[in-house]
Formats: sequence, structure tokens, C-alpha cells
Amino acid sequence: MKIRIKNKKQFFWWVATIGLMIGIFLFSNQPSTESSSISGGIVEKFIKPILELVHIQYSEMVHTIVRKIAHFTFYGLLGISTLNLLRSYRIQKSILISLLICFLYASTDEFHQTFVPGRSGEFRDVFIDIAGSIFGILVMLIISKVIRKKDVNEI
Repeated sequence: MKIRIKNKKQFFWWVATIGLMIGIFLFSNQPSTESSSISGGIVEKFIKPILELVHIQYSEMVHTIVRKIAHFTFYGLLGISTLNLLRSYRIQKSILISLLICFLYASTDEFHQTFVPGRSGEFRDVFIDIAGSIFGILVMLIISKVIRKKDVNEI
């Protein structure tokens, strides 16, 4: 099977999909101390000031939530990019295949983390990743439907 990039849209979705996969891999490849300092920095700069503003006490749970939101968000974007990549080739069952790709990538990513110092593969993270992928794909489907409906109404 030969894959050909026929237009700028396909090129964009290839770059987005591969870029997200590389980004996820690089984040997963960081030892726990490095990873914690990045998410901790985000909490310190952005989350803590908001919590203080509304008089909510910071706890370690906030740090965990930020990390899980990152999982959800990256895989939501991966779901969107894989769906659009597959659709650009008019592949049948692109939704199902996109979910399968995201599931397999999430599973192998968690396995990969078992080899990274201080990290562990968490089955619950695979569920969070898939939930993010499903959410991203649903958002994409809704947006596509709204755009198609708008195009039909303009005729």
C-alpha cells in the first residue's frame, strides 16, 4: 500500500498527527521529577493564582488534575488529527479506525512509561486518553455537521 500526499490538507494532518505523537512520546519519556516540575510550573503560574483569587486551598490533587487534563487534551487533539487524516483519504470507518489508533498509541505509551525512571504505566490513563480521543472526535463531528448544514442553507 502506497500512501501519497495529494494536497496541503493531507500534508497538514500528517504533520499534526505525527507531531502530536512525537510530543506525547517526549512528554512520556521524561523522568517523573522532570515531568512533575513542568506540570508543577503550570500549576504555580496559572492555577494557584486563580485558586487564591476564589479562596480555594491548593492541594496535591490540583497537580494530579492538571496532569490528567493534559492527557485528555493531547489525546483529544490526536483523535481530531487522526480522524481528519483518515477522512482526507476518504477511508471507510474513519471514526472507528481513528479510535483504534488512539487506543493503541495510548496503550503503547503507557507501556513505554514503565521503562522511564520514576514513571509507571497506568491503565486508568489509557481510559483518560481514550475519553479525550472520543471527546475530540465528537467535537470534530459536531463541527463538521454544523459546517455542512451551514453550506446547505447557503445554497
